[in-house]
Amino acid sequence: LNLFLQNLTDQEIVALDQSVDDLEREKALKDFRFFIKNVLDWPIYPVHEPWIDLRLSSDRSLLLGPRGWRKSTLLTIGWTIWRAIKNSNLRFLIACKVNGQAAGFLSEIKLQFMYNEKLRRLFGDLVGDPWTTDRASLSSRTVSWKEPTFSIVGVGGTVPSKHFEIVL
Repeated sequence: LNLFLQNLTDQEIVALDQSVDDLEREKALKDFRFFIKNVLDWPIYPVHEPWIDLRLSSDRSLLLGPRGWRKSTLLTIGWTIWRAIKNSNLRFLIACKVNGQAAGFLSEIKLQFMYNEKLRRLFGDLVGDPWTTDRASLSSRTVSWKEPTFSIVGVGGTVPSKHFEIVL
């Protein structure tokens, strides 16, 4: 393999890298587990497998588990990023008991879009406008909604005249 690679021209290496990226992008869009492990670079442990199956098989679910077992990381943050990349015209509302917790989830989502090098290499710079502490839109949107891609709300907060496809 090393001999093969040594004999490639710079142009052939660039084409090979692009082909690998194309294959990774395609696999990441189809396979949530691949996306989590290879794009976000997060581990998936055996305890997470049934949780992921539940999230992928049902639009409505409630998952209860101990604190610190990465439920929110995988199934709120990771899944939301994956779904938004698959369809940037979706509108997500992240609703939590405390507005600050919803803001924390949104912050982590935005950090991935801003600083995850692999995500940016495979899917481009998706940071759009607005990009604030309580809402964010992806630049790849093709529909002009009044709602951003991601919005947050805490208990007691209101979202009058807003429409969302996905509420977390």
